[in-house]
Amino acid sequence: MARPNPGLGHLWFQALNPLIYSAAVIPVVVGSAAAYHEAPEQFRWGILAWVLAGEVLLQAWLNITNDIWDAETGVDRDKPTSLVNLTGRPGLLHGVAWSCLAAGLVCIGVVNQQWPGNTVLWIALAGLGFGYAYQGPPFRLSYLGLGEPMTFLAFGPLATLAASYAQLGRWSWPSFWASLLVGCWVTGIIFAHHFPQYETDQAHGKRSPVVRLGPETAGRVFPVVIVPAYLLMPGLLATGELPWGTALVFLSLPLAWHLLRVLWTEPTGPAGRGATPLAVALHGLGGLLLSLGLGWS
Repeated sequence: MARPNPGLGHLWFQALNPLIYSAAVIPVVVGSAAAYHEAPEQFRWGILAWVLAGEVLLQAWLNITNDIWDAETGVDRDKPTSLVNLTGRPGLLHGVAWSCLAAGLVCIGVVNQQWPGNTVLWIALAGLGFGYAYQGPPFRLSYLGLGEPMTFLAFGPLATLAASYAQLGRWSWPSFWASLLVGCWVTGIIFAHHFPQYETDQAHGKRSPVVRLGPETAGRVFPVVIVPAYLLMPGLLATGELPWGTALVFLSLPLAWHLLRVLWTEPTGPAGRGATPLAVALHGLGGLLLSLGLGWS
């Protein structure tokens, strides 16, 4: 029996992929919660709003330009949820993307003025550099299988520390340790995203970890990406680097185990295609539990 064609609204939802913006939201929330944990009297909701708006706009630039650059290489030629395929107007998409970048930098600039030294701005520019090199010409490092470490750094330590620095005006050890967990979870999203795209990536020379290793081996390697988040926690709790309230993250273990089991046993087919939403959910749940533990401790 033929599968029904998805409606246009469904295609647009998949193309815009609003749930993936948790990659920008969660590190900001975690970094802000870490700052609140250290200095609640110093916390400012206005700064949180500016940082959050800036991060979301910068991710919008990254997501839209990635769609454009994937269309240029041909890897998204047959992808119905490609923004380029849906609109047929890459020039318009370029305009939207770079407008988002400009607006995002304005938001970051407002925050940067709160403290001397331009530290927030430099962190943001470092993240943008990773974001461009991830997919943009001539680098296209994700095509060489280097997307995972870049994602870990940009949406883990850099974004989380930027959010806490915006509040505190200094570096924060709780924010740093928490950022490592966030980095593991967000890297899980990128890694899981490669499984349903295995054949297309392979055909167009995109050497993702799943292409390099093969789906079965990649599914067995996947625990290396997210398990460290949980292995770190006992030591961080015992040494006081993170407050005991952050033990709430262990409530996300059943979801993590389900994701691991899916990719270990069924990395291809419908189960493998469902791994990305599971990874997004784990990132969101783990990040929110971590934030609650920091904010209430």
